[in-house]
Amino acid sequence: MKLTEKQAIAIAQAIYGKQDERVKQIEQLYKNTQSNVIDMIAAFIANNSNWNGKANPDEIANFLSNLKDTFSNAGKDDQATIKAAFKGNQLKTNGDVLIAKITQAFVKQMVAQKLQLSVSTKNIPDVVNSKNYKSAQKKINTYNRQSKRSMNIDSTLQRTARNAVLDRHVDSDMFSSINKQTLQTIRKVRDVAERAAKSPKDSLNWQREVADILTGGNKATNGQMGRAAGMIRTATAQALNRTRLEKLKSDKVKKYKFVSLEAPNTCQDCADLDGNVYDVADAEEGVNFPLMHYNCQCTVIEANEDDDWDTSNHDVSEELDSL
Repeated sequence: MKLTEKQAIAIAQAIYGKQDERVKQIEQLYKNTQSNVIDMIAAFIANNSNWNGKANPDEIANFLSNLKDTFSNAGKDDQATIKAAFKGNQLKTNGDVLIAKITQAFVKQMVAQKLQLSVSTKNIPDVVNSKNYKSAQKKINTYNRQSKRSMNIDSTLQRTARNAVLDRHVDSDMFSSINKQTLQTIRKVRDVAERAAKSPKDSLNWQREVADILTGGNKATNGQMGRAAGMIRTATAQALNRTRLEKLKSDKVKKYKFVSLEAPNTCQDCADLDGNVYDVADAEEGVNFPLMHYNCQCTVIEANEDDDWDTSNHDVSEELDSL
């Protein structure tokens, strides 16, 4: 598939740039988890629950039933992470149950995040190998809908969690990073929850603390949500650009043009590379081929041997359709 620079940028934006539905989905997932966790802690405080009071047996049974269902549908890697998350978490007191429920909320978030990452990356090679730009656009719209459905953590799609796999073009440690991020978040939020529940009068800012951890509150970093968004952008960008390089080589294309999306947050290194033409044989990720860095939003297009212009057919109808 030969693309104009404008078309290449549009595809990149649709997959991992400013128009990326996946980023919106992951951000909504974290916001929903944040609201859920805050509601749990607030209800505990409002009910004047005794942290050390004996837990309700029915509540314990209901929790365990739900957790076992999640655990049985998880893959071995996720099961190990779930065990680590609940290590030392007994279910004797009201406080124990609150901590367990908070932990479970993050476990479900982890499952949904991995499913989304799997769904989001596995179809990108199909987009890259489309016959033309219009076909690629249709595929992206279809796959975005599939990705959105994968974010329903209480749906039957959760049962496919054990089969969640990354596209081979994506760094294999992405899932491990999600595991680590989940465990770190659980430890931080459980500490805030315990302090808030035990001394509510002295913990008036606990909601802000939870928000700072999960979504960054009013901070520019967006907390763990920002890291998760960067991860999905990076994974999808890896799948797109690494597949494209394979395609350039298999089609025996000799040259490519480096294209920066030139967003407000584009780094100087990427901006300096924009428009440069390189030999496909000399392409090296991080040197003259994207990704140049984590969360990079650059891409490439095929270029003529004699100059830095692309070899698209410049289909007039497609150009008009984009208006």
